[in-house]
Amino acid sequence: MVRIETNHYGCYFELEITFNPSELQQARKPEEFQAVWERHDEDWLTKLIECFSGLEGSYGLKWDVEYQDGIMDCLYGSFTLDELGVERIIALMRDMKALFDR
Repeated sequence: MVRIETNHYGCYFELEITFNPSELQQARKPEEFQAVWERHDEDWLTKLIECFSGLEGSYGLKWDVEYQDGIMDCLYGSFTLDELGVERIIALMRDMKALFDR
């Protein structure tokens, strides 16, 4: 999910990618949950960061990970609402489309 929120201070961008692997749904013991979270951190998140590294660096975005019912990775950042900020948001959307079209 892509979310863009604006207010009179600026614009907030967030790309949310949710993982809900069957292993997590079947986990019952703490060590089973921990094994899925470790697999996420060592394998899935590493691939996401590699895939989106160009966007992260070019637009000053950051990663956040939340572990709840599933695993939610968020690439997020803030932009100003002046002409430069709006141009950067449009450029970010174009770069994301190009990334997804590959």
